[in-house]
Amino acid sequence: MHTKAALPITLLNGKQTLPIIEAYFEFNHLKYLYRQGWLRHGIEPKYCESVAEHSFCVALLALFLANEYYLELDTTKVIRMALIHDLGEIYAGDFTPKDTIEQNQKYQLEKQSIFQVLNKLTHGLE
Repeated sequence: MHTKAALPITLLNGKQTLPIIEAYFEFNHLKYLYRQGWLRHGIEPKYCESVAEHSFCVALLALFLANEYYLELDTTKVIRMALIHDLGEIYAGDFTPKDTIEQNQKYQLEKQSIFQVLNKLTHGLE
């Protein structure tokens, strides 16, 4: 996977820190992970969206769509879903439909990624 820089978690190598700080550094990896489909379409890296940028915009879109058209939805739940929907890409990477990975393998890699990060948090998998 193409990234903007090394994983932020590497800045903590050899340092003792709280699990929530470690998870925060792992979440930050999404800021450095390019959306791979953009690169495949020939867009220069300096113009490519990161996974974090994508997640932020999805959360905003979900908020406004829920408020505008689906008033019966639990907006908090919708925003939570939008914010966490790409956490599986922290370690698995950003796969595109053109990747030759089986759906089950992609699911397992993303599930492992989520567990690797959220298991360190007391209420991370609730």
